[in-house]
Parts: sequence; structure tokens; C-alpha cells
Amino acid sequence: MRTAAGAVLLLQVLYGAIVWIVTATVMEEAAAIDHTEDPGLGTSFAQLLTGVAALVLLSGAALLVLPIARARVPRWLSAPVLSIVAVMEGGLILLTAVMAVQQEVGPDLFVNAVMIALSGVAGTVPVLEVFRRKSAATA
Repeated sequence: MRTAAGAVLLLQVLYGAIVWIVTATVMEEAAAIDHTEDPGLGTSFAQLLTGVAALVLLSGAALLVLPIARARVPRWLSAPVLSIVAVMEGGLILLTAVMAVQQEVGPDLFVNAVMIALSGVAGTVPVLEVFRRKSAATA
């Protein structure tokens, strides 16, 4: 299960990177025509948050998949990272469920169901790992 959850997290980061690259290259030309003013701090802050989220997801994937990372990273660091990953996945599940409820029956509903299932795995496994490490530390 750890490998599956780590793979889902990695795929989410790769998907986000692909969307970001495509959006930056395709939309840049149209944006330059429509908006000649400086984008401001809001855009930079959103990019910073996106980068931090990707870093947290990649760190969570490494903690779940790589045994050497699990062994070397102290519990005081791994528990918050895995907890944040679980909260992010829970938020993704909630947003996807809201989108699914608002859509008509069709292929998008199937895609949303798959996203919810995969995010459920990617969000549950970090929680189980945190509790497993906690019980191993107290034993």
C-alpha cells in the first residue's frame, strides 16, 4: 500500500507540473496581449504555495516508498509531513466530490470517482504510517 500511495502522490505532482508547463507556454501569448500590467505578488505567492505543496507531496512519497528515508528521517519531521499530505489529500477528495455532485452523469463522473479512490489511498496510508510509527516508538 505504501508503494501505491507513493506512486499516486508522484503522479499528482507530475500531473501538476505538466499542467503548469502547458499553461505557462500556451497561455503566455494570450496573457501578454490581454494583460500588460505586472502580475503582482498574488501570482508569485500562488506559485510559491504550489511549489511548497509539490515539495510536501514528494517528501511524503519518499517517506512512504523509500525504506532508507523512513529509517533516517526522525519521527518529529516525518509525522508532520505525512499528516500534511493526508490533509491535502482529504481536501482534494472534498473538492473532487463537490465537483462530482455538480456534474451530470458521464465520463467526468467516472474520472472524479477514480480521483477520489486514488486520493483516498494516498490520504489513508500516511495516516496509518504515522500511527504505526507512533506505536512503534512507544513500544
